[in-house]
Amino acid sequence: MVTPLLFLLIGVPLTIFISVHIINSFSLVYANQNDNMPFTYNKGNSQLSIITNSTILKHLGLYTIYQHLNNTISNLMSISEASMNRSNTFGNLPLSNITNEMKVTYHGIPSDQDIEKRNEAKGLLANNKALLYVGLLLPNGDRYFGEPYFPYQTKSSITNFAYRDHFIGALETKQPYLSNVFNAVSTGEPIAILASPIYADTKNPNSLIGVQVLGLNLTYFNDLVKISMPKEEDNKRMIIVDNNGTKIADSLSDNNKMQTFQEFQSFQNAKNGKSGLLTEKVNGKDTFISYAPIKFAQTNWIILLFSSNG
Repeated sequence: MVTPLLFLLIGVPLTIFISVHIINSFSLVYANQNDNMPFTYNKGNSQLSIITNSTILKHLGLYTIYQHLNNTISNLMSISEASMNRSNTFGNLPLSNITNEMKVTYHGIPSDQDIEKRNEAKGLLANNKALLYVGLLLPNGDRYFGEPYFPYQTKSSITNFAYRDHFIGALETKQPYLSNVFNAVSTGEPIAILASPIYADTKNPNSLIGVQVLGLNLTYFNDLVKISMPKEEDNKRMIIVDNNGTKIADSLSDNNKMQTFQEFQSFQNAKNGKSGLLTEKVNGKDTFISYAPIKFAQTNWIILLFSSNG
């Protein structure tokens, strides 16, 4: 059985026939995240430079969520860059001394110490719903403080995070570094961390003050995908996943259980920097999947839109 799919490319109606039994019927290869950069349409051995990023995202049904995500990511990166540039209190010295007793009792400094940085963190949390947690790690990976103090500092089962991918990545790249989704040690909930190294002298790698950690609120991203979905389109499901294929947000679910989508070819295409549409089996049914990557720090998040064939 062959299903017709209509697209308007360069203002000319074009019918593309997609066999529901064949995966990867066509792919739109993205060249750049900027709206004025072209995509490439691949058909056989020919390549035509066509329409802009924003136009193709609208055709794929991903424009609204892409814009919401892009704005949120820009805000989060600005917070990271402000700390790295020492334009907020996170780079202020001196830091309070942490004793072994503090590590055992408070898992960092007590709640009444370095109030300036704690108030900065509380302000970031109040003004950025995409944040669940804000903290500072010392150059050796020990937690200096975390906000909210309860539960993210007080209930933590460990105090040193030097083994974490986001801590290692921030130090190696000297840039903001985004982790994939993992379970938080304090609450057990899925979380992703944006980590940024802070130096007393940006030209001196030996002047590390610490690493700012921003815990991302996955419930916020879940809400984003829901408001990005037209209410009348109940046959569609939108997913955001990390670079490992682990679910970040889901328009049809509020549960925060870890789930992976890495088995889909659409995910693999997006991981390789492509945007497009193809047909895949989902729970035994042929399903259209629109897909697109979005840049976040050193990695990509991936948007998948599942549409029932009827």
